[in-house]
Amino acid sequence: MDVHIGRQAILDRQKNIVGYELLFRSGSGQVSSNRSDFGATATVLTGALLDLGLDRLADGFRVLVNVPGEHLGHPALSLLPPDRIALEILETTVVTPEVHEACQSLRKRGFVLVLDDYVGQPELEPLIDYVACIKLDFRGTDIDTIRMQANRLRGRGKKLLAEKIETAMDFENAMQAGCDYFQGYFFERPVVVAGRRVSVRQLNLIQILSALSTREDLSLTEAEKIVSQDVGLTVKLLRFANTAIHGGAVDSLGQCFMRLGVLEIRRFVAILLLPQLSSTSNPAMIERAVIRGRMCENLANATGRSNLGPTAFLTGMLSMLDAIMGVPLTQILKELHVSEDMYQALIATDRTQTPLATMLKLTRLYEEGRVSECSAFAGRNRMRFNQVSECYLEAIRWASTNTLKPDATGPVQAFGQSKDGSTSGSFAIRR
Repeated sequence: MDVHIGRQAILDRQKNIVGYELLFRSGSGQVSSNRSDFGATATVLTGALLDLGLDRLADGFRVLVNVPGEHLGHPALSLLPPDRIALEILETTVVTPEVHEACQSLRKRGFVLVLDDYVGQPELEPLIDYVACIKLDFRGTDIDTIRMQANRLRGRGKKLLAEKIETAMDFENAMQAGCDYFQGYFFERPVVVAGRRVSVRQLNLIQILSALSTREDLSLTEAEKIVSQDVGLTVKLLRFANTAIHGGAVDSLGQCFMRLGVLEIRRFVAILLLPQLSSTSNPAMIERAVIRGRMCENLANATGRSNLGPTAFLTGMLSMLDAIMGVPLTQILKELHVSEDMYQALIATDRTQTPLATMLKLTRLYEEGRVSECSAFAGRNRMRFNQVSECYLEAIRWASTNTLKPDATGPVQAFGQSKDGSTSGSFAIRR
């Protein structure tokens, strides 16, 4: 599922970005939205924290999120990181005893509270004691009134954010009024940041893959328990084990695991789950991931590191998950809990020199046709270019006879693997 969040910069008096406001958007082409319900707030928070990530959205700065007054006491708000998220109280808030209590509680937890669209409304006066920053509406108020309000509010120790700044004159007036922060079309129109949400089904599959793949000491009993969590996976595994090539019928997962072994099961599950993790139907991309995994495994064997073969296979396949799922790889890895060696290989830079990172880099260089670079890198790692080429060609041959059938019931042949195998009101918190 696609995720869209609007983002607009908040700047200081030197026009440096010090934070962002996050805005509800229902699609990539939506330039604005008049939704102010808690559903919109929840959508923004879920997208920011779980789908897109605050680092991607805000680059280390604090973000500002609208919250309807009647929901300031919602339990979900207590789960938010107060050093990263400021809460903007909407001007439509009716100040009730519950709102007073919620504001006090949020301040005690360390949240920065901001009052939205203030134009001197008497009914909002009780909230001023709780908020650290007040947004002054430069479209809805004349400049003389704004100056008077700014002087009064600064005298009460409040930070001021001039919003809806659309012209150079607006900015100059806001500066003269003593505003600390600025936001509006004069600086930046809201930008829609898009991403893709990982579904509950995908998360379940990722957790199964993680549990099977990150434990070197996984027993047959533990592996059987993990696979049995997914009925579809169990059925397909039974079909796979029942093919003639494996020697006859089996009628339980336990028999499957005894016959195939953990390594074979791991490989089967990894290949089988790829199409189910995909955000689109793209058999070519799935095949490429299988080839990449097999080539990494071949390179492990060719360099005398056969003990790394299964891990290298999975590393190669996982390196394609961002393209397959349409989700950043760093986000996927948070759910997978892979080993440190595999993690370093998957997010490797040119300075990463672990064996897994080397195998994956060689594979990518060869795939991209960067012959001279691949040859030189192979030489530095005591390999000949023709060895790398042989590893790739074998991977293609292997994939062509070990692909998934259209009905995804299982691989058509055996995989060829042996069973042994603070609340100051400041937005800038960038660390």
